[in-house]
Amino acid sequence: PAVEDLVKHLIPQRIFHVVAVGTQECENDFCRSVLNPSKAKWETRLAETLGPDYKMVCCHALQASHIAVCVHKAIVHLVSDIKSHAVPTGVYDTLGNKGGIG
Repeated sequence: PAVEDLVKHLIPQRIFHVVAVGTQECENDFCRSVLNPSKAKWETRLAETLGPDYKMVCCHALQASHIAVCVHKAIVHLVSDIKSHAVPTGVYDTLGNKGGIG
């Protein structure tokens, strides 16, 4: 969707210091995500939507699932030692069609 639509419908501006956005199949369906789990286009669009007052501090993908955490510039200096982890629980606990990201 267009940045204007995301701003209008998805993210209230200048209300939160930390914004975490989780998506499922936002850029690729599951089958395509097995080969290419990157969500670079979505991350760019999200950064454009939030604007220059927010910094994306962490992103993690597990096949078609994705989480991005953005922090307001007023408190970004308080954020450090960021870690993320994905746990696939699909076929033989290796395929990411099931699981979680945190």
